[in-house]
Amino acid sequence: MDWSNRLTLGGFTVTYCTFRQRWEVIKEKDGMEVSYRCFPTKEKAEEFAMNKLSIAVELNTKSIERMVNLLDARMG
Repeated sequence: MDWSNRLTLGGFTVTYCTFRQRWEVIKEKDGMEVSYRCFPTKEKAEEFAMNKLSIAVELNTKSIERMVNLLDARMG
């Protein structure tokens, strides 16, 4: 595969699938590559990956806030 047709965004890989002639978003899970969906343009695939990343960051931030609150409650 040509590296110009591949972009990695925080664990997600946006790549061009020559078989389907579409862009796809891939993430590795348990040692296997999992394709989420195919997109007609690279921009739409990148947008999908960025939305997935922002959701993950938001969930992680909320989890960290909960842990800090629990620690504060135990300490105080």
